[in-house]
Amino acid sequence: MHSSDRTPFEDILLEYDHLVEVGIGQRTGLAERLARAGKDVSAIDVVECAVPPSVRFFTADVSSVAHTRLEPADAVYARRLPPELHRVTAQLAQALDADLHFTTLGGEFPAINVDIASAGATTVYSVVRGESNRI
Repeated sequence: MHSSDRTPFEDILLEYDHLVEVGIGQRTGLAERLARAGKDVSAIDVVECAVPPSVRFFTADVSSVAHTRLEPADAVYARRLPPELHRVTAQLAQALDADLHFTTLGGEFPAINVDIASAGATTVYSVVRGESNRI
């Protein structure tokens, strides 16, 4: 894929080899593009979702997902993550020893301590493993 066709958020995620998307829903395009780029992608959602064959899917609530069901991950990511899921998603990333990158629904600020980066018109919030425990 030509770099001008990618979003800045996607560019961040392409730095990783093994990713887990939380709350994939019907927006499967990003996970599919990451898989086509040779990344190992798993996704979870509370309801059954149709995902591309290149993406492993698990029906699970992020607050109770057994991380042992998921493949090892370098990064957990979510788009439009509501504030009530920030902490549990960060806990999943921590359990997987993975970085966390997410966007919010819009105007709200994250409910956990994060690093903030502008990625084009999108603000990306991150918790990077190895930094002090901020969850």
